Amino acid sequence: MDMVKRFVEIEHDEYGVPIELNIDEAARRLKKEQPQSKNYKLFQGKKISRKKKIMYEHFGKYPTIEIDFGEVQGSNFEENLASLRTVVHNAFLKHAYLLKADLWNRQAFNINDFMEYFELRKSKLKTVEEIKTGLVLLSRFLHAHYGRRVFVFIEEFDVPVNGMVYENDMKPKQRKKTIKLLQLMIRNLLKGSDNFVVRSLSNACQQLGGILSGSANNVRLCPFLQKHSLVEFYGFHKYEVIDLLKRAGLSDNLNKVTEMYNGYKAKLKNGDLVEISSPWAIVQFIRTEEYAKYWSAGIPDQIEAVIGNLEIRSKIKQMMSGESVKIVYKDKLQIADIHSLNEIICETEISERNVNLTLQFLYEMGFFTPTFIEKDCLKLTTPNDSVRMVLDDILYRNDVMEKYFDHLPADIKNFTDSTKSVAITCMKRSKKTEDIDHTKSNASIIKQKFYELANKIKILFNSGKHRPDNEREFQSGLYHYLRQRFGNAAIERHTIDGKVCDIVVVIEGFMFIIEIKHFRESAEGAHDQLLNNKYYTLAEEKLVKKVFRENTPTVKDHIRMGLHRDQEGEISIAYTFKDTPLKERVLVSTKDQIKKKSKKTRKTKKNK
Repeated sequence: MDMVKRFVEIEHDEYGVPIELNIDEAARRLKKEQPQSKNYKLFQGKKISRKKKIMYEHFGKYPTIEIDFGEVQGSNFEENLASLRTVVHNAFLKHAYLLKADLWNRQAFNINDFMEYFELRKSKLKTVEEIKTGLVLLSRFLHAHYGRRVFVFIEEFDVPVNGMVYENDMKPKQRKKTIKLLQLMIRNLLKGSDNFVVRSLSNACQQLGGILSGSANNVRLCPFLQKHSLVEFYGFHKYEVIDLLKRAGLSDNLNKVTEMYNGYKAKLKNGDLVEISSPWAIVQFIRTEEYAKYWSAGIPDQIEAVIGNLEIRSKIKQMMSGESVKIVYKDKLQIADIHSLNEIICETEISERNVNLTLQFLYEMGFFTPTFIEKDCLKLTTPNDSVRMVLDDILYRNDVMEKYFDHLPADIKNFTDSTKSVAITCMKRSKKTEDIDHTKSNASIIKQKFYELANKIKILFNSGKHRPDNEREFQSGLYHYLRQRFGNAAIERHTIDGKVCDIVVVIEGFMFIIEIKHFRESAEGAHDQLLNNKYYTLAEEKLVKKVFRENTPTVKDHIRMGLHRDQEGEISIAYTFKDTPLKERVLVSTKDQIKKKSKKTRKTKKNK
């Protein structure tokens, strides 16, 4: 927004005397030579410099007021009032040159009125009325000094309301009182002082800021990705990304960059949907030449908790599977909605009626993109791999999964005890020996231990509040309990550099290298995938050394293990040791117990 301000603002000397522009009045254009204007040089070579009419009518034509709402914060009305006092004071500070101007020689103006806001320490600004009217007074001074109406710029328009949404200690009455004050400030400045203000431009990350316009019906909201005249200027379009990558010598990365950072759909004036990329992510990729989740750095912990909420989680899982979720979009929120959002974020208890509001809030944060836009209806999905990775990390985070499953501590302990028992038994297996009977005995004991492990996994994941309905949930649950008990565990995430095996855990010097399948395929298929893709060597070389880092455990032996859970919750495990070939793969399954029971039942009936 600073570039727009630099374009329209009147440049001046230390006394506030405007710098003269060289203008060809006959041709109604600016002359090419503007030796005194720093701002003119800034726009030379830019596309807008070729728009002669715009340059003539708007370049260097307006006094400006800059307001930064990013400074507004507080847990009650008094604290917000104090920060607004600072905001008004800072707006006055940018016009120190007025102290030397001849404005005060005129009968209508008193320099003490200016100083009341300019010198904050001496200021007696305490009342709501004085703070509410301060910016109007500044616009009046500037209008009188320049003889032109003022262009107002408001940075971070949504920050005050956004802060209230996250503030746990602020009472609803205090929140309402603060919003009402902000609405009056905006209304007085943008509507009540029409004689002094020509227009304004505000920026915000979220639609929340729209509530501050209140009854000022001359304020137009232009939400991100929605249909309006400015939407084509949001983000980077594909042709711009192609050009930027070409300039940086990174054209070969176009496809991957598109998958990672593109996918936001904006509706143009003609009704077409056009895909745009995140400017921040594109710029960071060009700067570092590394694929990363640049977008995720500023996500508050409270939002992660909201995403983990069961109602919201199910909607996001729908989107991540490629489906769309329909919401009714509220283009102008009310104070009651701000109260609801505060309850949602601070208490993470989301009623059915507030699911729509929560999804809209997350959409405006950039988690989703519309696939369909029509008046007050949006169909949402996830935009790109980068966002999906962020959501994946949050949805399957350990504490989120523990709350989601709500398994019995005894069932968790039985599972981890059984896993440890397998490790200890495998470590005792016979090495090169000619005692065939002993070798067979060991193999039989190990197989029984794996069968017991399969049964413990079955019991664990067929109980609890929820059962896993996809591979990622099953994997994350297993990993969390293993990591919690043994520490030496690593999990395959939705990685940028390519996948490795699903879980690696080291217990008593014995390493399990696990590939998981849920519903689809089989334990044998999962096991063979480990061998065919050499995931087991990745586990040794990459995961053990890199993921465990300085706490790398000592590994004396390892096993390759394919784990499968079918739609009935039955568990199958296929395994081989590191020194055994594929043909010696062993399979155990809880289905075997069902078959044995079935045979026993048939035999009993036959005997009867």
